[in-house]
Amino acid sequence: MATNPHLFKYLVSGATKNAVGDYSASAVDFELIPASDEVYVLYRIMITVVDVGSFDSGAYGNNITLTNGISVSIANGIEETSIDLVDGLPIKTNADWSRLAGVDVKVLDFGLGDNQLIVRWTFERAGAPITLVGDQEESLKVTLNDDFTGLVSQYFLVQGLLVDRERWA
Repeated sequence: MATNPHLFKYLVSGATKNAVGDYSASAVDFELIPASDEVYVLYRIMITVVDVGSFDSGAYGNNITLTNGISVSIANGIEETSIDLVDGLPIKTNADWSRLAGVDVKVLDFGLGDNQLIVRWTFERAGAPITLVGDQEESLKVTLNDDFTGLVSQYFLVQGLLVDRERWA
């Protein structure tokens, strides 16, 4: 295990970190999975969405319509259970992120160039950080099931701590 306990990891699908693609035919998970000897203590997720033009609260990015939306969950592969972190209300618009992150949602307009939506969803504000235990096959998943090809980029960066499994027990 690394000696630096700080964890900064992007959710990935395969080796892909940029969650821009057409996932409308088949849902794709961008996920974070600790190694079997590790425990991840997750304090927040930073979501960045970049698109050309002005963002509207009633669309995603600059005027993308999401039919299925974005779901976020914690999965346990051993017990085949999942905790739905959006409670059945997937993210379909830029403004929907505020249901999860409160006031920590901001659109940046730099005048020239692309606009950016930044979401800082702090898990511990709900009472405690999220813990993923590697040997329990736990993972954090963001499920996409729409066409996101109109975006310039979309990333999900998790921040937290890496804990040795033996010290956690």
